[in-house]
Amino acid sequence: MTTAGKTIVLIRTSSVARIPVYKHIRSLGIRVIIVHPFQNPAFEGCYDDFLVHDTNDIDALENAIVKFQEEKGIDTVDAFLSFDEYGVYPAAVLSERRSKRSIPLSPSALQATSVKSAFRTFCYANGINSPASAAIYTPTDDVDAAIAHIAFPVVIKPSPGAGSLLAKLCNTVTDLKRHAQYMWSVLSGHPDVKHLNALGTPVHLLIEEYIGGQEVDIDCAIENGVVRFISISDNFEVQPPYFVESGGVCPSRLGEKEQQALADLLESFLKAHGSSCHGVLHFEAKYDFERQKAYVIEVNCRMGSAETNTMILSAYGVQLGECLVRLGLGLPLENITETSHIVKKHCASVNIYPKAEGALKHVAVSFGDKALVDYSISATPGTLVALPPKSFFLLCWMVAQGTNSDEAIANIRRLTGEFVQEIVSAQ
Repeated sequence: MTTAGKTIVLIRTSSVARIPVYKHIRSLGIRVIIVHPFQNPAFEGCYDDFLVHDTNDIDALENAIVKFQEEKGIDTVDAFLSFDEYGVYPAAVLSERRSKRSIPLSPSALQATSVKSAFRTFCYANGINSPASAAIYTPTDDVDAAIAHIAFPVVIKPSPGAGSLLAKLCNTVTDLKRHAQYMWSVLSGHPDVKHLNALGTPVHLLIEEYIGGQEVDIDCAIENGVVRFISISDNFEVQPPYFVESGGVCPSRLGEKEQQALADLLESFLKAHGSSCHGVLHFEAKYDFERQKAYVIEVNCRMGSAETNTMILSAYGVQLGECLVRLGLGLPLENITETSHIVKKHCASVNIYPKAEGALKHVAVSFGDKALVDYSISATPGTLVALPPKSFFLLCWMVAQGTNSDEAIANIRRLTGEFVQEIVSAQ
């Protein structure tokens, strides 16, 4: 079944890493309408129509889209989708209001997944391996009482939200309380809080036991609760105490036993949702070698960001963005074949962050290196940058290829060493 002639609305642009994904979607003959609070010249050529509008107030957003359709003569929107963490929920609500399928879950199920504290409760109720946790909702909550059942070290992070924003490993209750107060202070004026609150739950803090072992990303396409494609990638070790992602390798180097445990963990999540889960997920988990058990960390109800698309496309030849659109349109996954699970290349990635605080003067990638698959630089000269916890800004990601994982890792390490960043330090 063809995608030609279909019209989709994408809520929010997400990062510039989505540009090749959007261009591929347009190449399928799909009319793409993007809704975002402001225009970004980088996305020119990625859409047919662009509506500038806030995406947090869904009632106002719906009215704006109706008016936009009337002005443009667009009779039908076939799917409301998003590749952006803050756009998935509004897209699902709009889908439900238009009597279309919400992707990848219903709005209520998305709330129970995206709000970390609610997700932990969901996991406990459905027998999904998950870290022990506790939530605190105000700066005056009793931290000691909340964590009485949790052993140190612990991780504290904002809820809702995705990624490593302000997340920190704490080894003592003193450190935990100090960082909790710092988080309350930062979140009180953080620009992303309005997006987090749009999920219907005020921003709060989640404290959970630290799970050791290998962290992985499971990127998958799910059709009516059934896994149609799955990729497990290993994350490189982060530098504590902050959980700043440093890159990884695809496919995973874990053994068959460990990978099966991770696949079973994903299945336990899908079983809890039955056939209602339908879309592309970025499922973050860890395999604890001491406990010999897999644990879910969080589930992003969208395609993975940054280098994920490049890694999956290079390793397997699979366009996860196309998978999402086909599932949203109710079309079969014709781009997933019997050979889609065969590894074509081994890839390794790196996430590069500023080395100092100040104004970015110059960055450079080793373009001539044949091992370089792709890269994305997120800043322009003059951008003010800083280190965690003041800023979690990703300066650049790169992906390298190799005939095996060892070669891919060696290549990305070489490319990392050749990467140039010049920063004029703040005085």
